[in-house]
Amino acid sequence: DLAILSLRTLQLQFRELQALKKACPAQIDAMPSTKSMLEWHFVVFDLPEDTPYYGGVYHGKLVFPPMYPLKPPAIYMITPNGRFETHTKLCLSMSDFHPESWNPSWRVETILIGLVSFMLDKTEPRTTGGMSASTAYREKCAINSFVKNKLDKDFRELFPEFLDTTRFYPTHGYFHRIPPPEGAKTCTECGFPDKDAVFAC
Repeated sequence: DLAILSLRTLQLQFRELQALKKACPAQIDAMPSTKSMLEWHFVVFDLPEDTPYYGGVYHGKLVFPPMYPLKPPAIYMITPNGRFETHTKLCLSMSDFHPESWNPSWRVETILIGLVSFMLDKTEPRTTGGMSASTAYREKCAINSFVKNKLDKDFRELFPEFLDTTRFYPTHGYFHRIPPPEGAKTCTECGFPDKDAVFAC
């Protein structure tokens, strides 16, 4: 039964992802939904300083079809980021927009590494679900992402370790594993209440 195969494959991939976390790119984490193994949520964080996504924490999800891994998942971004529309299917080579280019051997981490690579591509290839925005807008989204995620029920449930206010710097963003910029101050240190950090994004 293909549905059973799909669930077993995802369960195996989750165990492997947990075991390989130390070897995986430091900017990615992923968890299956508590409601269904066919829906995975992911976080992209600690992106390079020379990008407008520096200091951002980006939540998204993968929705797998019952015939996975024979067919690819749908990919969505949830946190506003300035590169992709939110809650919209993204057209990428490893998404359900392009089943002809899908490789059944690709794993969850392969999909997410590809997504991050596409997000950081400075040539900004056009795609369905992609968007154009100024560097300033993307930088503002990065700073605001921490507070946006705090309002997201799924994010709070699946990724509580990314809600540490001592790692949030109101003028720079959130830094999970990498050090913050020199001189950056947390909400507690500068007296800036993080609940007031939500701006239009």
